[in-house]
Amino acid sequence: MASVPVYSLAGELLADVSVFEGDKVASIHQQLCVPSLRLVLQGRELSVEDEVSAAGLLVPGVELTAVVQAGRSGCFEAARVLTASKDATAKIFDLETGTCLHSFNEEFDDFGYNDIVSADVSETGRIFLLACENLVVSMYKSSTGEPIYRLKLEEQHEGLVSAALSPDATTVVLVDAKGDVLLVDWAQEKAPRALAALGHVLQAHFSPNGAKVVVAFKEHVAQIFDAKTGQSAQLFKGHMGHVLLATGLQLNSGTTQDKMQSH
Repeated sequence: MASVPVYSLAGELLADVSVFEGDKVASIHQQLCVPSLRLVLQGRELSVEDEVSAAGLLVPGVELTAVVQAGRSGCFEAARVLTASKDATAKIFDLETGTCLHSFNEEFDDFGYNDIVSADVSETGRIFLLACENLVVSMYKSSTGEPIYRLKLEEQHEGLVSAALSPDATTVVLVDAKGDVLLVDWAQEKAPRALAALGHVLQAHFSPNGAKVVVAFKEHVAQIFDAKTGQSAQLFKGHMGHVLLATGLQLNSGTTQDKMQSH
């Protein structure tokens, strides 16, 4: 028997699973209880029919990477609730008892409390993000409240409006008060990069598979960008007012189509 750690693409430990001689990889999926999950070992995706010994999972020190398939499917059952408030605090509550488990206070500035303007949770529920009006972006481990990342944007951005995590939690998309949109590859410790948006951005989100960024504009249009290259992929017209929401849809029983829904 061996114990194998399973990590997300963002490097968060999801679980330690037990594997035995003669088991198949399907036994790991059963322990994780996660539909639409791919398990990767040293760059190779494992089949549920692979035997754990033949796959090399009984070797000491081996680690697995779990890739959640497209779409925020709620595949990890929620046991806690995250709240974020205008009083510059965020709290994690136990879902069953309503007990506050952790409380977070973001930094003060010269004007008093900083408004938390946006919050998001990783697909696994183990990392959460807080974005403050004073350009501070913070990420924490949900289980312990331990901070794992903090970014202070330059003053030229004049404040933050919204923030969202990619499905694999490795990238953050930010919208500032000037209507510009930024991508932050925080897991690779890269500097923020701006998308060449065509106007004043109101909201930005990732597509269900994380490959695209979908953007809503004040100028009555929506736009898709490639998340890796930052190149514009498609423009959507037809509204007579501000586009308040643009987001990806998952269609046809889990097949991700990079379509847009805008309101």
